[in-house]
Amino acid sequence: MATKRQTPIEKAHAGMKRRPHGEIATRQNSIDWAGVVGYLPNPDPVLFKLGRDMTAYDDIIDDPTLNATISQRKSGVKSKLWEIDRGKSKSRQAKVVQECFDNLDIAKIEEDILDYFLTGYSPIEVVWDKPGKNGLIMPKKVEGKPPEWFTFSPDNELRFRSKTNFLYGDPIPPYSILLPRYNPTYKNPYGQSLLSVCFWPITFKKGSLKFWMKFVEKYASPYAIGKLPRSAGEAEYTKLVDILDKLVQDACAAIPDDASIDFLTDSQKKASADIYKELAAFSNAEVAKAILGQTLTTEQGDRGTQALGTVHQGVAQHIVEEDTRTVENTFNQLIQWIMQINFGKVETPKFCLYQEQDVDKIRAERDKLLADTKQVQFSQQYIDSAYGFQKGDVTVTEPKEEPVPMPFSEFAEGMDAGQRAVDNLIESFSPEQLQEQANFVKPIIKLFKESNDFDEAMKGLIKIFPDVHPTKLQRQLRNAIFVTEAFGRLEGETA
Repeated sequence: MATKRQTPIEKAHAGMKRRPHGEIATRQNSIDWAGVVGYLPNPDPVLFKLGRDMTAYDDIIDDPTLNATISQRKSGVKSKLWEIDRGKSKSRQAKVVQECFDNLDIAKIEEDILDYFLTGYSPIEVVWDKPGKNGLIMPKKVEGKPPEWFTFSPDNELRFRSKTNFLYGDPIPPYSILLPRYNPTYKNPYGQSLLSVCFWPITFKKGSLKFWMKFVEKYASPYAIGKLPRSAGEAEYTKLVDILDKLVQDACAAIPDDASIDFLTDSQKKASADIYKELAAFSNAEVAKAILGQTLTTEQGDRGTQALGTVHQGVAQHIVEEDTRTVENTFNQLIQWIMQINFGKVETPKFCLYQEQDVDKIRAERDKLLADTKQVQFSQQYIDSAYGFQKGDVTVTEPKEEPVPMPFSEFAEGMDAGQRAVDNLIESFSPEQLQEQANFVKPIIKLFKESNDFDEAMKGLIKIFPDVHPTKLQRQLRNAIFVTEAFGRLEGETA
C-alpha cells in the first residue's frame, strides 16, 4: 500500500511537534565558552587585548579633544527642557510623579545616563525611600555607578560584582538598576563603547606629542658653532664651549678676537615637524568622528563646502535625537517602576524633553485649526512650552459661548414660542450629549440640596468628580446652567 506523500507544510508541522518548545540558540547550547564558565566577559577588543577593565579608559579621558566632543554631544540633550506629560493617567498619579521629579537632580541624572555611549552601558542605581505619610514609596536618590562594578550572566542578565562574588556577580534585585545601553546585541549585551574607538588614536597622539617635544628641543633653535685657530689648545676649546652654552641661555657672550661664532639653521626640519602635527590632527579628527559622527563642527578653518557642513550638522542632530530617546526611555522606565510599586498596572505619565525655540508658524496654524473646531482645548502648560511664554505671561480662559439665536418663525401664530425654542435647543444636542448632561446634573442637584453651605457643596463636588479636569468640570457646569436658565427665561416670557 502506497504511503501518502507529505506536503512541505505538513512536514514543517510534524517537525514542530517533535521539536521542544523554547529558545534553541542559547549560550548554554552553543559553542560559546562563556556559557560554560558561568559569566560573560566584556568583549570590548581594547580591554580584551590589554587584559583590563573599564578603568583602562581613565588613561585617555583627560584628552582635550575628547572632552570637548563629549561636552558638545551631551549639550545637545542637556540644553533641552523637560516636562511630565499626563497622557491618559489620572491627575493624582501625574502629580505624584511631578513632585518626585521636582525633588531629583534631573541634570545630574541626565549626565550619568549620557555616559552610556562612552562605555557602552551606564548602570543607574535607584535608592527607594521608606513609605511616606501618604503611603507611597518614592525614589530618594538616582545615581550612576561605575560600569566596571557590573557584569553579565550567560543569559544576558546584569549582575553586581561584590567582594564575595567578584567573578560571577550577584543577581540584581528588582527596581534597582536602570540600564541605558548603546547599540547592545545578544552577543554583546555590554553595548558598544566609543571610548574603545578613541583609545588608540589618543594613545598614538600622546606618543607623538612626546617625540614632538624632543624634536622641538633639538631643532627649534639654531646651532651655534664656534671657530678657533688651529694653534688653540684644549683649554681654549673648553672655554669656547662654555661661552656657547651661556650664549644659548643668555643670548650674549664675549669671545677672543681671533675666534668666531656662526649660527646654522636647517630649513628641511620644518617638513619633518609637520609629520607630528598631521598625526595629531588625524587623531583629533578620528575622535570627533567617533563621538559626533562628523568633524566640520569641531575643526576650524574652511575645510568643506556649506552643503557638506549642513550634511554633517544633520548627522550630529540625528545623534542628539538618539540620545534624547535614550534619556526619555530611562526616565520613563523609572516612572513605570513608581507606578507599579504604588498603584499597580495603570496608565503612566511620560517624561518628555523638548527644545525651547521660537514660535513655529506651522504649529501656530495647526493649533488654530484645532481650536476653531471647539473640540480641542490646549492646556496652560502646552501654551507656555510650545510658544516660549514664561509662567504667568498668558492665561488660558474658556471661550464665551453665545446663546443660540432663535429664528423669527418660532413666534409665528399658533405656536408656543417658549416651548419651540426649548425644543430647538434640545434638538441641537445629540442623544449622547443629552444623556451626558442628565447624568452630570443629577448628582449635582442632589449634592446642593443636601449641603448646608457653599463650601460644603464645593468639597462634595470635588469628591464626586475626582478625575475630571477642573477646566472640563467648569465647562460642563456652565452648559448645564445655560440649558436650565434658557428654559426658565423662555417659560417666563411666554407665561
